[in-house]
Amino acid sequence: MKTTTSKPKPKPVKQKPAKKKETSEFCENCGNTLNPKAKFCGGCGTPVS
Repeated sequence: MKTTTSKPKPKPVKQKPAKKKETSEFCENCGNTLNPKAKFCGGCGTPVS
């Protein structure tokens, strides 16, 4: 009869979720770089979501 010793499985490392930014870095419409506090894109005027 064979006996096997099983190694304990390593626990998965839990990563802290990245903080979600209020706005994305780039305009979804034109790709312009957005100011973090902007309410509208400076390039095309699209409202920042």
